[in-house]
Amino acid sequence: MIGLCWNVLGLGNPRAFAALRRLMKKHSPDLVFLSKTKSNGFKADNVKVSLGFNNCFSVDSCGNSGGLLLLWKDSIVVSVLSFSSGHIDARISMSDGFVWHFSGFYGDPNPNKRRFSWSLLRRLRDTNSLSWVYGDNFNELLSMSDKAGGSDKSFSGML
Repeated sequence: MIGLCWNVLGLGNPRAFAALRRLMKKHSPDLVFLSKTKSNGFKADNVKVSLGFNNCFSVDSCGNSGGLLLLWKDSIVVSVLSFSSGHIDARISMSDGFVWHFSGFYGDPNPNKRRFSWSLLRRLRDTNSLSWVYGDNFNELLSMSDKAGGSDKSFSGML
């Protein structure tokens, strides 16, 4: 089982889509979570077909921001448990019977609202006792060495 999470920065961008295609060819993932797709369900279906997937679940963008897309192959069964503009939460059943919990997550880019993102992530963690994998863009830095320019910020929201 191979999974891929990527902040695509717009599926309408030909360079971003070409980069995504290269990643798909190199890794051949079974499950893909894309954030910041800046697209709607119609575009999601086109992307699904273009990338060779039979299954998808999308959360439309709001204007020219946001948008989430979860793609998966027929070799796994995905049951979407909940979703919002910032997450898709799902139960994944493997062909060998193993079942696990996946949360694709996009943290609010607004620092004043980020605590709500972290609260959501904690709730998703606590929803069941399955093995849990979460991923994508948390809009947080792990250390100041990851930051280039701008003012310092607090990391207390992550804790």
